[in-house]
Amino acid sequence: MIVTYNGNLTRRKKCIQTRSMKRVTIKEIAREAGVSAMTVSYALRNNPKISEDTREKVRAVAERLGYRPDPEISKLMRHLRDPRRTAFSHSLAFVNSWPDKDEYRKGYVGGIFKGALARAEALGFKLEPFWLGDYRGSEAKLSAVLHHRGIPGLLLPPWHQPDTAPAFVWEHFAAVTTTLSIHEPKLNRVANHFHHNMELALKILAQRGYGRIGFVETADFHLREESMASGAYHNYAAAQPSRRRLPPLVFSPEDPQSLFDWYDKHKPDAIIGSLKRPHDLLAERGVNFPEDCGFLCLDALQHPHLAAVDTRPEDLGHAAIDNLVAQIFRNESGLPPLPKLTLIEGRFRDGFSIRS
Repeated sequence: MIVTYNGNLTRRKKCIQTRSMKRVTIKEIAREAGVSAMTVSYALRNNPKISEDTREKVRAVAERLGYRPDPEISKLMRHLRDPRRTAFSHSLAFVNSWPDKDEYRKGYVGGIFKGALARAEALGFKLEPFWLGDYRGSEAKLSAVLHHRGIPGLLLPPWHQPDTAPAFVWEHFAAVTTTLSIHEPKLNRVANHFHHNMELALKILAQRGYGRIGFVETADFHLREESMASGAYHNYAAAQPSRRRLPPLVFSPEDPQSLFDWYDKHKPDAIIGSLKRPHDLLAERGVNFPEDCGFLCLDALQHPHLAAVDTRPEDLGHAAIDNLVAQIFRNESGLPPLPKLTLIEGRFRDGFSIRS
């Protein structure tokens, strides 16, 4: 099942609530709003039995008081009926497989963690980073620790080694990943809509007057995008007259000569790049952007001022937590019988590297 999302993911202002503070209750909200506890309960679940004005009033009071839903209450009856489960925890695990223990604080993975953390807190959960390196790279060892602590859910950001099969003890957990490159096992996935992002980049460049548009990607990106971006580019190229049909280049940053040869042979007037490295290498060689050639990067995090597609990593984290918490509330664990794929569409961000 595939779900495509292009709207704004709901965010609410944080209300700081220290651990020592008492959790705000439904009754306190009801007393402050001047309604019954049942009305508050319905309003917070957006039940149409309650008028929109009352729902808005109740939500505003809840926000002001710093209310956060208690996942134990939503979970309690299901939990009591299933004596096989270990004690439930408010924590969720964000598993970092990268060599750098602090990868979850940086760049794209850091953006996913930031969005996921905010959403988890809004839903009453704590999101904890776990570095696989602390467990000698063993998913089985980490599984045992997480299961012992009663942590019910795993969020797997992009895996360091694409196209590998993480070996967690899946029956103990609900799980979601934010990468397309984990092919096995079949998990629920929230990922970039690479096909849309490529079509968006091509559309913008065409609107800016570019005709001979090339595509340069790294082998790592090609593995991670599952041919969605390259497929969209091939569809575009096939519809062009032969003089505008450029072959894509799978490029290694360690082999700049292949990029130079491709550029000299095909003479693109614009390049779509999976990374900014082709832009930098060609600029060092004397290519002026955007006078000689336009450049649009498929990852806005690569440079703050290049024309680029914003892949919205924080929104990926937000949507991944929604997926994960929904599984937990439905008492689901193990590999899903019908894995869902949610695609987040990127947005264009203008920059100096293409014509205005």
